[in-house]
Amino acid sequence: MPITENAEKSLSSILLLELERRREKNPRYSLRSFARDLQLSASVLSDAINNKRQLSRDNLGRVAARLSMPFLMSAPALTSRGAYHKLSTVDEQTMASSWYHYALFGLAQLKSNNASPEWISRRLRITSVQAKRALHCLQRLKLIEVRANRMIPLKQNFESSTDIPSQALRKFHLQNLKRAMESLEQVAISDRDITSMTLAFAEKDMRIAKDYIRKFRRRFTKRFETTNGTDVYTLAVQLFPQTLRPDCRKLDEV
Repeated sequence: MPITENAEKSLSSILLLELERRREKNPRYSLRSFARDLQLSASVLSDAINNKRQLSRDNLGRVAARLSMPFLMSAPALTSRGAYHKLSTVDEQTMASSWYHYALFGLAQLKSNNASPEWISRRLRITSVQAKRALHCLQRLKLIEVRANRMIPLKQNFESSTDIPSQALRKFHLQNLKRAMESLEQVAISDRDITSMTLAFAEKDMRIAKDYIRKFRRRFTKRFETTNGTDVYTLAVQLFPQTLRPDCRKLDEV
């Protein structure tokens, strides 16, 4: 996903999302590789992503030049810790922006799971490198642990932190929409359900509608989630306007 100057973001999320974009093209691309390309030390880059230190003016200039983002130099809020709410850890942001981290957590719920990257890559149709990286990420977040080559979930369910940058979650939702589109061509109709309906709707009811959908998702999960499952599914619900109002608000948050 391209990063635009107008998107609400912090320097930490800019660096993280650019790293993830490069990893999508090359799963073997590492933090050290990214630091090399930005002409920073790996420790400095890691601390900047995790909000542990501010970049010096010189280092920020290198980042702006190497990423072709000159606006970084004219946006003092990007280098100020107090300008944004506290960000989540790099692992939480990485998980929030990638569909297969959630899918891996779902695989861990299956009794017949296997913790080997090769098995995970076959089930999720990702590379072994991506599988290994995602496995380690979930372990660091204490969502799963590995015993006797099996994944053991340490939590039943979880929700993403509200501090995660909205751009990371947009990326996750876009990935799920893309995979839903792919399933129309690749998955038998008996194994999926993709339907929609269009209706006249009052804007004032949006808050109530969101609460209704949230409660439905939780009831659905409570009814159908099981340790005796054989596969991992995603339930995605979209409610969006087909018409544009004159006073339509700008995109600001997920």
